[in-house]
Parts: sequence; C-alpha cells; structure tokens
Amino acid sequence: MLWLVVILGIVHAREVLGANILILEGLASPSHHVFMRVINEALARQGHNVTSISADVEANPVANLTYLHNDKVYEHIYQGYDPDGNMNLMEFGSGGNLATIIEVDEFYRNTLTGIKKSKGYQQLLAYPDDFKFDLIIYDYMALPVLLGFHHKFRNPPLIGLTAFNGISPSVFFVGSSFYPAYIPFYFGSGFRDTFFGRIENTFLNYFDYFFRNYCTLPKMHSMVKDDFPGLPPLSELERQMRLVLINYSPAVHDPEPMLPNVIPIAGMHMQQIKPLPKDFQEILDNAKNGVILFSLGTNVKSWMLGEERIQKFVNAFRKLPQYTFIWKFDNEEVPNVPKNVIIKKWVPQNDILDHPNAKLFMSHCGLLSTLESTWHGVPILGIPIFLDQFTNAELLQKSGISETIFIKDVTTEEIAKVIAKMMTSSNYRNNAKIRSQLFRDQPQPPLERALWHIDFILRNPDVEFLRSKSIHLDIFTRHNVDVIVFVVVILMIFLCVVRKILKLTCGRRKSSNPLKQKTN
Repeated sequence: MLWLVVILGIVHAREVLGANILILEGLASPSHHVFMRVINEALARQGHNVTSISADVEANPVANLTYLHNDKVYEHIYQGYDPDGNMNLMEFGSGGNLATIIEVDEFYRNTLTGIKKSKGYQQLLAYPDDFKFDLIIYDYMALPVLLGFHHKFRNPPLIGLTAFNGISPSVFFVGSSFYPAYIPFYFGSGFRDTFFGRIENTFLNYFDYFFRNYCTLPKMHSMVKDDFPGLPPLSELERQMRLVLINYSPAVHDPEPMLPNVIPIAGMHMQQIKPLPKDFQEILDNAKNGVILFSLGTNVKSWMLGEERIQKFVNAFRKLPQYTFIWKFDNEEVPNVPKNVIIKKWVPQNDILDHPNAKLFMSHCGLLSTLESTWHGVPILGIPIFLDQFTNAELLQKSGISETIFIKDVTTEEIAKVIAKMMTSSNYRNNAKIRSQLFRDQPQPPLERALWHIDFILRNPDVEFLRSKSIHLDIFTRHNVDVIVFVVVILMIFLCVVRKILKLTCGRRKSSNPLKQKTN
C-alpha cells in the first residue's frame, strides 16, 4: 500500500511542479513588487520556471526566476517633474474623487507608453507565439497593460493577484456586484454614511465602471493592438480569470460579500522576521521610552512634504525628547534635526515593527504598511496622501488603533499633541493587540493559502465551477436595474391610468348631478 501512496505522490508532484509560469507585473510601484516578489520566489522555490516582466527587478534573483525589465516605465511616468525625474505625489488626486479617477487613467496609459519602449516588453514580444506557459498571473490593479501576452501565448489559465484590497475592483472580471450603500469606492476619500453620501458613492462606482470600460480600455487596446494581432477586447481577456488572490482580511477591512473564486491572502508578504542590522538593534534596545517609526512608504518620498512641512515635523519631534524617532528619509541631510531623531534612507520596516520597543508607527497608511503594523500590534498615526490611504486610515481610526492627521494643513502643535496622546494612552496599544490576535488567527499561513490555490489551477486548468455566471451579465442586468426600471415604468403607467379613470369618473358625476343642474 505504501508504494501506491508514493507513486500517487510522484504523479501529483509532476502535475504541479516544473510548470512554466508568466508573471505580469504591470503596476510600476516598488511596494507592489515587494508583494509580487514573494509569490515569484515562492513559486520558483517550488520548482516552477517563473518569468516575471516588471518595472522593478531583483539584481540577484533566486534559481528558476527570470526577470524581464521594463526599464523605461519610471522614466516615462515621471518625465517632466522635478530635476531628478521624480513625481510629487502630494498633489496626486487633490482635485477630488472624479479627478483622481481621470488621473489614474492617465497614469496607467503613461505606464503603458513606457512599457512599450522597454527592453523587457520587447524581449517577451520576441518569444514565439507557441511558447508554452502553463499559467499566467497578473497584477490587475494596473489594468490590462500587459494582458496582450495572455492572447499571444494562446490563453493559458489566468489568475489575478494584487497587493491592493481588491474585492471591489474584481467586479470587472469575476462578476460580483457593487455595494455602494456601505462599501466605500475603493480609492475614494470621505465616504459619508448618509443618503447623499450613498448617492455620491454609487455615482463614483458607476462612473469608474463606464470610464474604465468605454474610455480607458479602448485607448489601451488601440495602443497595443498592432503588437498582438487579432487581439480581442481587453475586458474580454480579463474575464477569463479563473480566480483572484487579493490582499484582504475581514479582521482588518470592512466585511463584504465575496465569490468563491476571490481568495483573501492578506499578510502574505510578511515573511519570517529577520534579525535586525546591528545599528537598528542598538537603537531599539536602548530606547527607554520606545521608538516611533516614521515612513511614508516606497512611492511617497519625505522630500515631497516640502521644506515647510518637514520643519513642522522636526519641531514637533523636538518637543518630545523622551521618545526616539526613526525617520525613513531619502535625504540623510535634514537640517535642524534634534538628537532624538535618527534619519535613515532605508529601514527594515517589518522587522522593526516586530521589536517590543516599537511603540508607534507614523505611516501614510498604504495597505502593506497597514497590514504589517496590524500584524505586529503597533498603533498607527495615519498620514494619508492619496488613493486608498484615506479609506485605510478611516478604517484604522474606527477600530481604535489609530489617529489621523491631514498633511495639507497640519501644524507643529497638532503633530506633537497627537503623538503624545497616542504614546501615553494604553487604549491604542490594547486595541492594536486585539486586532493583531484576530489577524494572526488563521487556519493556514496566507502564503501557503495562495500557493495552494495556484497549484489548484495548475492541476485543474479548465475549472469552471468557481466562476459565477454573472460574469456574462452586463452591469445593469447584474444589479437588476432593468427590472427596477420596468417595475417603476409599469407602476407609473398604472397610476396614470387610474388617475385618468378617476378624472373621467368624477367628470361624469359632476355633469349628471341634479342639484348642480337645478342650481344652474
């Protein structure tokens, strides 16, 4: 009997291991690459042959992992900004939610322009059309900027993967529905749980849907159709996804309905904690009253704050000499920095947050940073800058583990006051610990869950039972808008007919009234 088990195990391993997997990292973002890199390397270590096309690459990738570098993307996206070619994201989306949707559209089309000029894109185009990829995984938050390769390589099984909390955007290709009555638009800000707030939220969801499908995607299609002869509509390619892996956890985010092929894997990028470098270890060990980590992530640079805001933070930190601040800053020569502030160009963020002396995290509330802080039970002082960061900050504040300051009009006194409040109140820390326990209490590690579902698709490439038939319905049919309109029209017709009958009946009664005739 043992030999049979061994044989079956070998057969199963051959079905899963050694597959050719193409990863499409279309979104130019160092933080998204940090997330995607975990999957790239994990699949390569399993024995798969992994090819990743990305604007961010590793100098020394692990065995079985090959990067094709889209080397012109950042150069093109940030062209025309500061002398070093950097885009000041402090102003991104400052015109409101509608302006942000339009700016995001422009950002992705600029990304695609840079991709088409890149070496990695041309390398992958040069692959023969009959090259066999057993699976394609793509970061769908970049829209289908690279999905033409799915058509080129004859439509192998397709999986969506994103570092974003992507339930709402998955509407476009798994067939789920909008829930604007209580789920904020996925990168909107200022959701109001009122009647007019729900009207605004509904409008944003539908505007984004139609703008995406009838403006952005056709433009992208026209940009790449010559590179991929016979290319079908990009929305049609998206709908071929077998399942979606999203950076979501109900312990962190507002619960919302999910289809069975939408798999939450929040926390996947937090690998085993590494020992801190010696200088960081000494800083944290020697901080008697705790360390406050200040980082705005990988996309927003601290210089983008501007000199006036930078000095507001410097002066606020000077007012709190009892605490040690580690500030991730791209320029180590910040003027007037007090002794309790340590400037570092790079910080091992996840490892620092695991240290017991990490007491507070001043963060832009990007999702990866939010999840890391939540996992380690460290309260957050939210400083949202753009996109989903505002929604993340609102969720954190509602859970009692965060406060929020708004960078555009913040003062030195406000910064110092809120830091002192969060450092001296135990409520934030206690709530953060509870949240951490809930987040960690999972039946299996998130990365293990992600890999199992990827292997499942490799074993069952033609699986259909997870996919909802609603994917074939237009957005109006899916939400019964046609039924509602039909019922309203019928009701209006009925009311008009009743009104007409009553009017005729009343008119006849008046004309036949003998008292009225006698009076006349």
